[in-house]
Amino acid sequence: MGYLLSFAEFVRRRYQLIILATVIVGLGVGFLTTAPGKALQPGTQTVTFLMILFISFTIAPRQFMAVARQPVAVLVGLALNFLFMPVLC
Repeated sequence: MGYLLSFAEFVRRRYQLIILATVIVGLGVGFLTTAPGKALQPGTQTVTFLMILFISFTIAPRQFMAVARQPVAVLVGLALNFLFMPVLC
């Protein structure tokens, strides 16, 4: 558990740098391959998992409690996400 907390603190302190590095790597892959989607496809699930994991490190436990007390806003946001994201894609 201590390792996970220290890793979470590492991510919190360097969050902007991690995002910037990810964008640079993504642009590099996009420019260096003819089909960037094909090159990234095998790692898409892993990258999505890591994104959600890193985002969860930025949420304090008291914020989870606030959502538990008022889940309507989260459920509306989730429903809107499922309705509009397919249209936008």
